[in-house]
Amino acid sequence: MNTVLKKTPKEKAGLWWKTLLVLLLLLFTTLFILNIYLNSIARSQINRALNIFLVAGGTLDRAELNLSAGQIDLSGLTINSPEAFGSHPLLKLSSLHLNLNIGTLLSDKISVNELTLKGISFVLVRNTQGELSVMNLVPLSPTDEMPPTQTEKQTSFSIPPIHIETVLFNNASLMVVDQLKKEQWTGKLDFDLQIKNLAIKDLMNGDILTGKVALALNKLNLDQLEGFSKKPLFELTNLDLIVPEINTNAKRWTIKKLHLDQLSSSIESNDAGTTNLQILANSWLPATGTGTDIQQQTAPPQTLPTLFFEDIELKSIALDYLKQIKNQSWHAGFNELDIRLEDLNIELSNIQTTSLKKLNLNLKGVAVDQPPGEKVNGKVLELEQLIINSNALDLSAPALTIQQVLLSGLHSSISVQPEGKSNLDALNQILLGTTSVNKPSKTKQTLPSILVEQIEMKESSLNYRNEMITETPLTFPLNNIQVNINQLRLFDENTKAAPASVAASFQLKQPGELPLAYFGMRANVGPIGKRIPQINAQTRMTGLKLDTLGALITTTTRRALGATGLDAGAALALNAESIKLQASVFSDEGINYNAIKMQGPLNAPSVEMGAILSGVYSRVSDGLFNIGKSGVSASGDIAFGSINVAKSVGGGAISIGKNLGESLFDVGSGLVTLDKDEVLKGLDGSSIGTLSLATDSVTSAGSAATGGLKSSVGELKGTSATERWDANIPVRYDANIKHAEEALSSMEYPPITH
Repeated sequence: MNTVLKKTPKEKAGLWWKTLLVLLLLLFTTLFILNIYLNSIARSQINRALNIFLVAGGTLDRAELNLSAGQIDLSGLTINSPEAFGSHPLLKLSSLHLNLNIGTLLSDKISVNELTLKGISFVLVRNTQGELSVMNLVPLSPTDEMPPTQTEKQTSFSIPPIHIETVLFNNASLMVVDQLKKEQWTGKLDFDLQIKNLAIKDLMNGDILTGKVALALNKLNLDQLEGFSKKPLFELTNLDLIVPEINTNAKRWTIKKLHLDQLSSSIESNDAGTTNLQILANSWLPATGTGTDIQQQTAPPQTLPTLFFEDIELKSIALDYLKQIKNQSWHAGFNELDIRLEDLNIELSNIQTTSLKKLNLNLKGVAVDQPPGEKVNGKVLELEQLIINSNALDLSAPALTIQQVLLSGLHSSISVQPEGKSNLDALNQILLGTTSVNKPSKTKQTLPSILVEQIEMKESSLNYRNEMITETPLTFPLNNIQVNINQLRLFDENTKAAPASVAASFQLKQPGELPLAYFGMRANVGPIGKRIPQINAQTRMTGLKLDTLGALITTTTRRALGATGLDAGAALALNAESIKLQASVFSDEGINYNAIKMQGPLNAPSVEMGAILSGVYSRVSDGLFNIGKSGVSASGDIAFGSINVAKSVGGGAISIGKNLGESLFDVGSGLVTLDKDEVLKGLDGSSIGTLSLATDSVTSAGSAATGGLKSSVGELKGTSATERWDANIPVRYDANIKHAEEALSSMEYPPITH
């Protein structure tokens, strides 16, 4: 007889807890074993996956997983580049530390406490076929080559929001290697990055928000491109960027700090006029499709944000521009640029509203080469230092104020060739591809008025050489140029505003052992706007030797003058409607006479010119004012220069045309364009008309001392007097310029021209 054993309730309860105990023991035993071998299993599986799913495979040296704490640590991760892309690993990582909030994996928002990557380097290679290494990392499957269906295009890929409290990239680097050309090109970037409170709300749509972002760029190098010089295209030693927060949807971005140090760049242009930057950009930008494709792919216009920089400091910036012209090199650039800006506000959609609290600019070592083929000593331009300082500036305001502009060591060499073309024309041809003067745009643009409180130029020079006027080149080396301007107003139409005070001087180095000649000017200049400014000016030239003017002073004029040197002074009163100019000359033989007198409305002033000046004028008009030596008829040249012929040039009377005022101040239209031979015909006799030119009639030239110039020819006082005159040039100049200051102070402002 079979007996069925029946359990009592007490026996059932005992079996339950025994079963549970066994299960718990098995679970703890399993977890213990997994805890011992989990890291080894994880490392093995990761290495297996790297070699299965990646074309060139990879390795991981160590993996540590602490699931209970949500921590993952990886060390020695390497992902190899595909075989056709060189030996550089695509990715190397010294260590990765991830502290994850495990409980959020099942929620709608993933939370990460910390993500730290140390010693990470990424190498992107483009091979000779134009393929990128990162795009060939995973082997292609048959479905990869099939175009996506319409359903796949419309299906959105969703990633849950992610919040990371701290992201750290320490000792990170990015290198780009381009093997497309015969000569390999490389660019490398080393940086450290820290991001606080990174919130990735919608990664696919770029909805990202961060707290503080700190970027430290330690080094940036871009190789020069093939076909250009061996100078690096771009080098940067240090850049620090701090942003309090980033919101990709915000209308205003604040940058707390942008400091850049030791940046140098060599921008170069080939014979075709294409720069290395253009070639580099075009080689990496995607090819433009058809107009239909562009229309379909163009996103709707978005409002650009406003950028606000609290502190910008750019130090030790150097730029070199090299242009190849018919196998010759032409250079321009500067050695050092420092800029400091505070509270810079830039509205990207409207740059004209840019404002800032403070500006300090310091530029050093500017140099511009002479155009290729120019046989001129020195550079077209050299500048030792430029300083610009300003407080608050707002481009949208009706008025701007700049505190200081200082130019130190400005040196320039200008030459005019026998055919009338200058080195500046040649330079313009190089840079702009034209020798014509650009016509001003007819588009009316309202510019804010600018008040420059102080402009100073010191320790500067100009070397002017002209081979057109005379057979022997004329050379005028101007040294020790000094300019001081206070309270200059630009783009200002307020004629009642106070004038600027101007003081300018230079020394003229004269040929051989001749002494220095001194030039000085003192002036009051009204606001400079669309109309001719109001000007009161007093100028003084002391110690000018006739030998300096070379063939400009004819032998006949020298004999008539009976002197070797001149002091000169001029007074000018000018406004938008009329002019009054008077100049006198005092020779080293004690003769004082009036050189020129011009007075009246700008459209028809009366001009009386003395003998010595008219003689020089006849020589200079061909080289300075004429459009060439083609022998065009006088009437044709005069009409072209905005001058109307009252009667034949031989009669000596010429009336100034209605556009004189424009000719005086507009670039490209000369005051007078007379051919030399025609003017010489007009120097026979004199005529007191609107313009009087005379060489033979000395008495009509002005108020010469005691009988005029004729009576002075036989009153030469010998070499000793000339030597004393030469030795006293600096003393006389000091006295003359002091007199000019006194004379200017007595001139009424606004200028009196009647």
